[in-house]
Amino acid sequence: PGLRFAVTGGQAFVEGDPGRIAQVLSNLVDNAASFSPPGATVGISVRADSGFVVVRVTDEGPGIAGSDTSRIFDRFYSDRPDRDGGARSGAGAHAGLGLAIVKAIVEGSGGAVEASNLPGRGACVEIRLPRA
Repeated sequence: PGLRFAVTGGQAFVEGDPGRIAQVLSNLVDNAASFSPPGATVGISVRADSGFVVVRVTDEGPGIAGSDTSRIFDRFYSDRPDRDGGARSGAGAHAGLGLAIVKAIVEGSGGAVEASNLPGRGACVEIRLPRA
């Protein structure tokens, strides 16, 4: 997938370990790309918002199953279909860890994370990190 970046509000610095913040961003982009069909675009937007820096990563995939928007941050949970078409959980050595790691790092840095579906098609994961 291609990447689309949007930065608004000028420079904004966050509190946190640079390596861990890079891991968060990498996990979010990897996750969005893995759910997007070939030729789709993964969107990344960054904006300052009253004491926080807000990063939104969007995809053009199928979206998150209705009741799974909070579960996707659980360790070893995955809403990727298994071979029989049902949701799988715990498949593979690293299945379901990426977003759990995102949540742990973001919340450990004093921030918050949430997921939602986009109108029509796709999903969004938004993180809020304290501004430095």
